[in-house]
Amino acid sequence: MQQIVLPFKLVAVRPDDAGKIVVLDGLQGEVAASGGSGRIERGKLDPLVELDEFQDPRHDGVALRLLLLGRLNHLEKAGGVGGIRTHDPLITSTSFPGPLLRPLGHHSAPIPIMAQRGVHTYRVRNIFAALLLLLAIPALGQNAKKIDDFVAGLMAKRGVPGLSLAVVKDGKMAYQKGYGFADLENRVPATPDTVYEIGSITKPFTAAVVLQLVQEGKMKLDSRVRDTMPELPEGWKEITVRQLLTHTSGIPSYTDSPDFWKHGRDPAGEADFLALVGGAKLDFEPGAQWKYDNSGYFLLGLLVEKVSGESLREQLRKRIFAPLGMDRSDLNDPHAIVPHRAHGYDPGPLNTTYIDMSWPYAAGAMISTVEDLAKWDAALYGDKILPAETWKEAWTPATLANGNKTHYGFGWALGKLGDEPTIGHDGAINGFNASLLRIPSKKLTIIACCNADPGIAEAVARGVAGIVDPSLVDVVKPIPDPEPKIGEAHKAILQALIDGNLKKDLFTEEMQARLFPAFVDQVHDLLSRLGSIESFSLVRLEDKDGLQIRSYRASIGGQGVTMSVVTNKEGKISGFSINLT
Repeated sequence: MQQIVLPFKLVAVRPDDAGKIVVLDGLQGEVAASGGSGRIERGKLDPLVELDEFQDPRHDGVALRLLLLGRLNHLEKAGGVGGIRTHDPLITSTSFPGPLLRPLGHHSAPIPIMAQRGVHTYRVRNIFAALLLLLAIPALGQNAKKIDDFVAGLMAKRGVPGLSLAVVKDGKMAYQKGYGFADLENRVPATPDTVYEIGSITKPFTAAVVLQLVQEGKMKLDSRVRDTMPELPEGWKEITVRQLLTHTSGIPSYTDSPDFWKHGRDPAGEADFLALVGGAKLDFEPGAQWKYDNSGYFLLGLLVEKVSGESLREQLRKRIFAPLGMDRSDLNDPHAIVPHRAHGYDPGPLNTTYIDMSWPYAAGAMISTVEDLAKWDAALYGDKILPAETWKEAWTPATLANGNKTHYGFGWALGKLGDEPTIGHDGAINGFNASLLRIPSKKLTIIACCNADPGIAEAVARGVAGIVDPSLVDVVKPIPDPEPKIGEAHKAILQALIDGNLKKDLFTEEMQARLFPAFVDQVHDLLSRLGSIESFSLVRLEDKDGLQIRSYRASIGGQGVTMSVVTNKEGKISGFSINLT
């Protein structure tokens, strides 16, 4: 980066409630910069310093990225250039198709100013974001450096190209930063404005549109979907809107179909979707069990279009994106020119495989930025999108026919971090991974988006939450194994995944179709590079509806791994997931 020198005045601004700019005066403190130093005092900095990245010693060396405003004629003398520009990329994340990899199934600061001939552009949006960051970093204090070290270490360990992070506390942006590269080939840095595909984080947005239509009386939660869409299979006649929202419909996930990836590059519609799952037997009677699937949300997208008479994209823009000012969010159109769009990567890194966005659709086709997702988070505390009582219902675990509770509401995964309840969603799609983790009792939200799949967004979100608030440290204690031989057999499965010789006959026929060869090959490629198994402990054991559910925590070459195995009465594995933590 070419460094430039000029005298300038530092002005801190913020938007007031009416959206007007308010100048904040009186910032003071010693500032050291590359090649010089000076004091910020009532908006002035003397003497001349080189513009790069400034460090404020008051805040434990945390880097403050300052917006520098000054007389541009000095640029010509100092650097021989005609203007300056800021980087302003976008972020998006998704969770699709992903249930096998994830047991869940599953604001904007410029980087240091750079010289560039003949360009001089500022956007008010960036000015706000840059100074929000400037004012917010001190609130995190020493934690900012801990966060940076944690994220950078995890990225290096996992070979993740780029990541953007936002920490939202009490409804306000407390910290945001980009790490690594949004585009490896062109060495474009990731920033809080980078646009990522966010996969299954699309689901809460689709659910919100459905719930608005319910509020307007255009749809009912317990109405049968086939009443509105009679072309659906006869076997789906009892399935309700509520069951689609909560993953309790029993419809197999179309992304688990053996034929799914044969058609992934081609445009899809309702007929293509039904060709994959319309003739398949339901996994269970509607409402009887919970199983994460993308089919329910594909159908909800079609239902929204039928009821509203508009495309899902138009409904999302009109009902959510425009009212909240989420101008960097949309259903992904790979043909559109999207400023600051990140490139997605598979392990290697390699450029990811193309998938036509009509396939993930309402289940996982959104793009967004961490700043836009922070706006969405803020809206969840109010009634601009939905009234409080509807949000409460959306965040209530669904109840099965036998009275058991699930861990999912209307488009939201419900869990715990430490002893605190969490609301959120993860997303994974070709080349991208994202996580939105909300801890309502702490008024804390962590948003992470990265351009790698498998990625580290969930691990980053949970880890950063524990740094910001130590009571949220995710500690899972091993439990005694009453049947150690089963534990040893499952450890052997993990070793077989590392070695690339996992046997198909350990699994049910359905699981064989879902896992072999693509998923198993992908996991082998990932795990084989980590090393050997260093630890393997049982952390959960449950017998439920004739199934034994076991979850393990392992360490492979220093990398944390979680593995869950569901075994049926015949001793076959009927459910399996593995995730890096």
